[in-house]
Amino acid sequence: MFYRMFDYHSAEKQVMDKIQAKLAARTPEELAADEKEASLSFQKIIEKYEEYAASHKRIPNREKYEDFLSVAEQMRRYAAAHEGVITIRAEAGGTGIIEMYFDHLIHTDLDASHSRLLLAFLLMKYEDVSIFAKQDGILIQAFAELYDVETPDGAEPNQSPS
Repeated sequence: MFYRMFDYHSAEKQVMDKIQAKLAARTPEELAADEKEASLSFQKIIEKYEEYAASHKRIPNREKYEDFLSVAEQMRRYAAAHEGVITIRAEAGGTGIIEMYFDHLIHTDLDASHSRLLLAFLLMKYEDVSIFAKQDGILIQAFAELYDVETPDGAEPNQSPS
């Protein structure tokens, strides 16, 4: 029998504890310098965002909106089958968000043909999906942009500021 446990959580916690100790040991002068640097960095981010927003225009995409609502309906059925809670928010020309919360998820051979495929469909369809534990359960979130971006001078579309 082979048994091996890999504890990445504890290793990451130790690294974070060292970082927190280092941050807590900073002098008032270091804190002031860090705060000034953070303020300048934040200002640069705001300037880049405003420059991007001024030169790019969001165009509502009806097809993306309707497709998102169709997927959301399938996920509503999935949440009903697994006794979950689902929240669906979608704004035409904005962002779509699906949030599902479950006490637990069990996939058996009986529901393999439908249930697992639906969850896999959601996870593969959207790039921005997060799954994490919350309040003794599982929270799954999917985010989608329901618009196209019109760019000046033929620049690459759907590129966010970096």
